[in-house]
Amino acid sequence: MGLLILIFVIILIFVFWLVQIPINIAKNRGITGSELTTIAILSWCGLLFYGITWFIALGLALLWHSDDWISKDEAPTDLERLKQLSELHKNKVISDKEYKKLRKEILAD
Repeated sequence: MGLLILIFVIILIFVFWLVQIPINIAKNRGITGSELTTIAILSWCGLLFYGITWFIALGLALLWHSDDWISKDEAPTDLERLKQLSELHKNKVISDKEYKKLRKEILAD
């Protein structure tokens, strides 16, 4: 009897770990909000529907593009770059010579 309980507990731990895979992938890729909730629901429903929705959740976790990525991937504008450069110069992180050189490069773009 004790062996059956141990096997049952091991199976439960494995199933919980398996269900969490799409959820963890989605979290690591920056997916949040309703998209993450959808993936979590589909992943847990995989227990009821013979794993079909788990595979759908896994696919979504791997393919879904987070809206946060779009704003993070955008390159800063020249004005933003000049402001950052000015702050570095003002705080004496870079020299006058480096500041002038980098400012020329930004303005040349």
